[in-house]
Amino acid sequence: MILSEKGNATPAEFEKYDAMNWSVALEDSGAGDWRDHWVLDGERADIRNTPQGMVFAAGPTAQDHACHAVLWTKQSFKGPMKVEFDFTRLDTVNRYVNILYFHAKGWGEGVPDDIHTWADQREVPYMRTYFSKMDLLHLSFAAFGDENDDDDNYLRVRRYPIHEGRSFRQTEVGPTIEESGFFKPGVLHRMCFFKTDSELALRLHCGEEALCHIWDITKVEPTCEGPLGIRHMFSKCSRYKDLRIYTLP
Repeated sequence: MILSEKGNATPAEFEKYDAMNWSVALEDSGAGDWRDHWVLDGERADIRNTPQGMVFAAGPTAQDHACHAVLWTKQSFKGPMKVEFDFTRLDTVNRYVNILYFHAKGWGEGVPDDIHTWADQREVPYMRTYFSKMDLLHLSFAAFGDENDDDDNYLRVRRYPIHEGRSFRQTEVGPTIEESGFFKPGVLHRMCFFKTDSELALRLHCGEEALCHIWDITKVEPTCEGPLGIRHMFSKCSRYKDLRIYTLP
């Protein structure tokens, strides 16, 4: 029984997403070899598969850009998506962010659409490489500022890339949840994302609390095809279990 609900939407508003004719496109329990489904940007990450799920730890040194890490699905996905997984934060660092990247493609002169073909340029996974050279939709979660150690964290959507007409600040797609109240270390969260042509939606359950939130993405260019990515900034560590990605036939 859910005792507390947060966000700008209600569970009833998610019935339309649940009713869509989803088909499983990728399934990863987190117990098998992560290399079966994923490739890694960032040589200092540590990834371990356990019966409890995949432990993904970025490099340990804050402010060292070589300690960022991004896991990309080998597989590319087209059109509407449903992404769900069990998430447990394992670090206790109340700084920096985790990010989901949806439908990533290369952007800019001389940058191939297929991001896997230029992975050698991301051995050091500078943030700027992604927001200046990739066409994608970004969602920060379990995300903290980098100037204090408060436990308040936010959820924020961005539309990459930056360009002459869009600064990094202008990539934000509101409404941002400024203080989520979730993502305490060691606490299991069940997360489910729905991405359609017009909306990005998150349904999150954690114990007796839930969050349902919808972002209107009609005011930014659509993203249509590409792999899914999970970014951990330096020093972030989390466990992922029972990840499934669904698409429409």
